[in-house]
Amino acid sequence: KWVLLNFFADCPPGTTIQYTLKIQDFPTQYNNEIKFIEKNDLFFSINTGRAVFTLDKKRFLPFASVTIDGEEWIDPQKSCVVLNDESQNEFFPVINKIEIETRGILASTVRAEGRFESKSGKSIADFFSRLSFYAGKSRVKIDFTIRNPEAAEHPGGLWDLWGKGSIY
Repeated sequence: KWVLLNFFADCPPGTTIQYTLKIQDFPTQYNNEIKFIEKNDLFFSINTGRAVFTLDKKRFLPFASVTIDGEEWIDPQKSCVVLNDESQNEFFPVINKIEIETRGILASTVRAEGRFESKSGKSIADFFSRLSFYAGKSRVKIDFTIRNPEAAEHPGGLWDLWGKGSIY
């Protein structure tokens, strides 16, 4: 048997803390349970009990809004992800699919996937992202992967980063 543990811990520099794992019944209700709020076709929010994160369902920003204790913490005009090609053309992440992947008492994950598109509609790469939210916390873990959908060529088995089909 095995177990994978994922938890937050505070440990001052230069110190050691010992943790003990105990098996016991977990309460069916938790004070800071994560709540998903469907706003409309364009947005939905995740309330962790400490913060409210609003996600755009069409564009990966990653956040349209972050509110902590009733105060907005980001400038939505400056919150964005942009991919530039070698000519400095801008490509923005357009979401094809967004879903609640895992829904737990202490943590929940939203998965988004889509493609990077220019304003003219040209696509350059795909993306996949997972945003993990934690009950009672104002932090989010973001895993973000960019994938080249075109096969890059590797003549002679050499993986030059600027080879035909590569994006950089």
